[in-house]
Amino acid sequence: MQQRNSAVLAAAALAIATIGTATIGTGAASASGTTVVQVPRRNCSAPEPGHAACLSIRLVNKRVSRAAAAKMRADGRARPSSVKKLADGPAGGYTPAQLAKAYGINPAAATTQTVAIVDAYSDPTVRADLNTFDKKYGIPTETSTSFKAVGQTGGAVPAPPASGTPNAGWADEITLDVQAVRAMCHHCKILLVETKSNNDPDLAAGVNYAAKHASIISNSYGEPEKGANQSKATAAAYNHKGVAILASTGDDGWFDWDFFNLNNPNNPEPPDTPETSSNSPELPASQRSVIGVGGTSLYLNPDGTRASETVWNDNGPADYYGWYDAYNYGAGGSGCSTLYAPNAWQKSVAGYATLGCGAKRSAVDIAADADYLTGFDICQNFNNTDSAKCGWSTIGGTSLASPLVAGMWGLAGGP
Repeated sequence: MQQRNSAVLAAAALAIATIGTATIGTGAASASGTTVVQVPRRNCSAPEPGHAACLSIRLVNKRVSRAAAAKMRADGRARPSSVKKLADGPAGGYTPAQLAKAYGINPAAATTQTVAIVDAYSDPTVRADLNTFDKKYGIPTETSTSFKAVGQTGGAVPAPPASGTPNAGWADEITLDVQAVRAMCHHCKILLVETKSNNDPDLAAGVNYAAKHASIISNSYGEPEKGANQSKATAAAYNHKGVAILASTGDDGWFDWDFFNLNNPNNPEPPDTPETSSNSPELPASQRSVIGVGGTSLYLNPDGTRASETVWNDNGPADYYGWYDAYNYGAGGSGCSTLYAPNAWQKSVAGYATLGCGAKRSAVDIAADADYLTGFDICQNFNNTDSAKCGWSTIGGTSLASPLVAGMWGLAGGP
């Protein structure tokens, strides 16, 4: 593999080392010449057929050599563990106030909207963690009506999986979704629907229940469209008139975007061995009745206003073809559906033809912050071994983007 030029490395390092004028440190070093960096870890493993995976990504500590740390930071694959001033959150991510200012909203405004969140399994500390989160940021303490957790048909929530087991990663997702909605909308009622499992029928049942009690539903999970055998009943669960059903589009780049970059005339030295993305669009985000929420990297000015917001995906600066000549061609998660045609309103958007989707739908309709290097700090105790203080950690992925948008839409009065 050829080396990137110094301009690309410098640009990537600068983007990761600063947000506005806020500079981050170099990490905690030891006498042995190693240092600790924070690297992304997906909370859920790839789903089996007929199942969905949560799409959140947590930053965790990893000790590496200083040389490796420098390269990982330059490539956009890590950030230092000792954060001098990246953002105002306890773990170095953004706070509710920072996100609210960046997106120009007043999260404390009055509203009567209910935002529903559907996730698999259970998080036994979700209410306690949300109250700790609220207290930290001066948000009103939760009541029996402001926050409610139910099972997939409205009954008792399922028993949580054992901490440390594969399905326990959904607790990270649940915590993120709830706290992200609350960050954007202090007075929205939140209905958390926890399903028995991550299989398609259980999640569909949860969405059907949520649609009876809320006009906005956030779903931060997905499964590859390629190879999926979605039943009519499952598809129907994500199609309720008058209900805005949002779903994260996934964290990998636009389907086959590597080939797009390989054939781009602006690339002066195409790699000798082309590789193609194996990613396919995610369901339910690509379904025509669903609003697909993609991801961005959000950067702030010194006064907290939005400086810039650029396309993000987890292949991002670590993807050789996308950044080879300083052009970040990679689009946000998912891409062009292989199953569905676009809605008329989507196809009529100026520039839609340039996406290259042809007669198929683009899975991304709207986007918000998802980059874990500019992510959001959450408080979680269950299944968290990274910190003793409430388990504050920075999380990203399009799993963050969906509840952020859902919360803002609740603040705005509904769909």
